[in-house]
Amino acid sequence: MIELNLTEEIISRHTEFIFGEENVNKNGRINKKLEAAYCSERSKLGKDVFKFVIDRFKEIVLSDIETLYKIKEEYTEVLNRISTESTKKRVHNKLKKMFHAEYKYFYSDSVFNAYQLQALLDINICPLCGTQFIFLYESESGTTRGTLDHFIDKGKYPIFAVSIYNLIPACKVCNSDFKRTRTVDLENYYTPYEKGVIEYIKFRKMLIPNVEEKIVPNIIEQLKIEDEAEIDYVSALLGINDDFNIKVDYSSAPPNIFNKIEGNIKLFKVEELYNIYHKKFVREQIRKAYVYNYIYRKQLMYNFSNLFITEEEVRALIVPNIDDDNKYILNKLIRDIVLVETESFSI
Repeated sequence: MIELNLTEEIISRHTEFIFGEENVNKNGRINKKLEAAYCSERSKLGKDVFKFVIDRFKEIVLSDIETLYKIKEEYTEVLNRISTESTKKRVHNKLKKMFHAEYKYFYSDSVFNAYQLQALLDINICPLCGTQFIFLYESESGTTRGTLDHFIDKGKYPIFAVSIYNLIPACKVCNSDFKRTRTVDLENYYTPYEKGVIEYIKFRKMLIPNVEEKIVPNIIEQLKIEDEAEIDYVSALLGINDDFNIKVDYSSAPPNIFNKIEGNIKLFKVEELYNIYHKKFVREQIRKAYVYNYIYRKQLMYNFSNLFITEEEVRALIVPNIDDDNKYILNKLIRDIVLVETESFSI
């Protein structure tokens, strides 16, 4: 739900990490292992696989996700030319050992590492769900950061274990609990590094026709709502009750992007989690928006002129700035719903 930007500095530092002279000893190991594996491989088709990786190594490390998928298809074709399963498995395992070792170096390398990647991306919130902090902290007594999701699974395709566009800081829930090793593709899913996808995603508060339509956490809660009274639409609009569902609207997206968004929304259980845990928060934000109506904002500017110079500064109290989406959870949810729900009050 948050777009990430790989800057020139990040690309440059990752290039230095993999290919730089400072790391010649460390990175010499994987290069030498690739070359040694090529020379020692008995199978002609096995040699072709190692030769493919050696020739395309720089592209594999630095290319964008679209290019990586093209390389993945070519790599799969070369690997599948090996008809003997034992040979194919041996080649795969050798590559896995090499690239996974290189990925482990990335945990805490002095030239460039996973902590520095997250810091340079300037992201404290999981870009896949927007609901979890991915704290970045380093000290002598302890460290923590977001997990790194591999859009192309590094177990099945180890050659992409250190591809910079395949390293996505994420929360444990999205990475380890929901996605895990699931195979995804660019037709039905998107990565936060893809440009222009997020602009089609909008959160909406949707009134429900009956209480049975509420999205609830489990069967016990579903049984509870059967005893509820009829829906109070006025209270729902004013944020007094939760007779509504939080929905993700991406209906304006072109078909190819529509499919990507739909895939991510389902994969990361976005609507379920937002409805289960964040309805009360939405209600509070809507009530605040009604309180901070146009007249009250003008009054605040007048009474607290030393604090507020422009109306936009007062408005920012309830409508988060898009530039802060990478710093605070639920920013986009608040902005989308509050603006729509209270537009008639000149918010």
